[in-house]
Amino acid sequence: MPKKCILCEKEAEYCIKGSSESYCKECAVEQFQDVDYLQRIEKQSKKVVSLIADAMEEGVSDDEEMSEEE
Repeated sequence: MPKKCILCEKEAEYCIKGSSESYCKECAVEQFQDVDYLQRIEKQSKKVVSLIADAMEEGVSDDEEMSEEE
């Protein structure tokens, strides 16, 4: 589910790193002028997906080890 801008409810493209505050491009520019200080949401999403994939791989290897011990 896409994040929404906290100001206008449009789909958000930027967020403040380490915060749940997210902004569409128009509101981000209006509030901060320089969006280089904000984190693009797609980069954040890719990192989360990568962490989940890593965790799932670790879980699979743990399950395999348990099967071998039985």
